[in-house]
Amino acid sequence: MKSKSDFELRAIQERYKEYTLDALNAYLIEVRKRNLKIKNNNEIEKWIKELELQKFKDDLSIVPKLNWDCVSVKNEIIDISKFLGLDFFVRTRIHSVTTKPIISKPFSEFPALCLLSKKELPKGLKSVTNDGEWPEIASEMLIVTIYNLQSLGIISITAFQDKFSYFGFIQFYREFLSIKLIKTSKTGDILSDFVISVLETIDVNEKSNYDFANILTLLVNNIIGKEKVNLPEKEFIINILKTYSESNEFVDLSFSKSNLGLITNYSLIIDENQKIALQSQYQNSENMKIVSRGASDIDIFIFCRIKKHISDEFFSHQIDTG
Repeated sequence: MKSKSDFELRAIQERYKEYTLDALNAYLIEVRKRNLKIKNNNEIEKWIKELELQKFKDDLSIVPKLNWDCVSVKNEIIDISKFLGLDFFVRTRIHSVTTKPIISKPFSEFPALCLLSKKELPKGLKSVTNDGEWPEIASEMLIVTIYNLQSLGIISITAFQDKFSYFGFIQFYREFLSIKLIKTSKTGDILSDFVISVLETIDVNEKSNYDFANILTLLVNNIIGKEKVNLPEKEFIINILKTYSESNEFVDLSFSKSNLGLITNYSLIIDENQKIALQSQYQNSENMKIVSRGASDIDIFIFCRIKKHISDEFFSHQIDTG
């Protein structure tokens, strides 16, 4: 920020939401340096924290590069094909790390409902344009469910790096995530038990089947089918909530029509006592936060890969509107 007069600095505080994060940080430095009294300084500092959090979330939309040197070397041959006595194809697991749960205790008995107890389902024409609300909710439901299962000790999450080699000359590396079932006890939570059921069907002799992308495809196919639809995330959420409603008396999914009956608006109704309990769990879990700026590189890498796989999976179910 270029040098500004005290009057100009005071003027900024009236329109602080119009400025970028960098500009506001520079503004605060100047204010403190000059020991100026700004009446809404606390309000501005709170806004800056919100911008910083949003920037952090935006950064997580891109899978970061992981320095695999920090992970112990495995060098395990997991697949090999021969041609005329020569090693035609070799797949070697170079690195592998199974992470500890990054949440100290489970979020809730019903993690997806816990999350939705603080949200409204998108309504009206806005939801038809797929402006990001349905995809965001579907992604968050899956993410909190997966990490909740990890915290319960029901699943493990592993990140690994493999080297692919053809005749020893053509070589390249790829990174993967895998999820494995540690114990088969059901939780009573609809989405959690869907994940467990998918994992129970995996052939233990086919290591590639544990790949998270493969598991996610099986899960989404089970819930919305294999055909492409206009809003796959909405289809996923509504189908899941219908199952919750059928299986739990405290949950009801209602709907109404608008725009001459062309649009269906859905509302999630949760029994008030149960809703209060779920919202309390939401607050106690630090707003269902999965990763923070203090998370390790491997945890952030895994989180971003999970988000990307979820986004890619729903995109594969999206009708091409050209």
